Amino acid sequence: MEVQRDFLFATEIFKIELHNFNEVNDLLLNQYNSSQKFHQQNAQKNRFVSMEHIPAAQYILLRATAIVEALTKQTFQIDADNWWFNIINKGTAIETQNYSPGPVWSGIYYLSVPEKSGDLCFTHQRTHIKEPKITKSVKTFYYKYIGHNFKDHRYTPTPGMMYIFPSWLDHRTEVNNSSETAITISFNLRYQFAIL
Repeated sequence: MEVQRDFLFATEIFKIELHNFNEVNDLLLNQYNSSQKFHQQNAQKNRFVSMEHIPAAQYILLRATAIVEALTKQTFQIDADNWWFNIINKGTAIETQNYSPGPVWSGIYYLSVPEKSGDLCFTHQRTHIKEPKITKSVKTFYYKYIGHNFKDHRYTPTPGMMYIFPSWLDHRTEVNNSSETAITISFNLRYQFAIL
């Protein structure tokens, strides 16, 4: 008996290193630290800050939009409320998630990446079931693991690295095993006239 395995539908993941990342990251971290009183934090430890307090973030978001538009020949935008900072402290991780339906592309830009602060992992989507959890005030989703034979695909990030990938693709960040905090900017791109 002969068994043949095929892998269908390759998924594009763009890996971009900004040439001037040291200067950009220093400016972003200075603006981030000086605007602490304006930060809003949600249950996932995401930090939302208005662009007026961190104008350097616009450089990252405009670069991401331009890169995706150049590669796909389509027009996208990042809404004011669809980008945020991830603060990944020692011993914490970012659980498996995706941003579908709605945005088309998602991205992560790495500002502060201590050694052993956790790889970015992409997971085969059919290995988890997304189930709703409804409380009185909010409907959220969690992932129920159903087992698989697929390996996660890992990327070890470095400062100034940006990853852009389809929003439906499950992704997570491993546990930060360093004694320092990792800081990233995450964002979602959608079609300009989309209603989702």
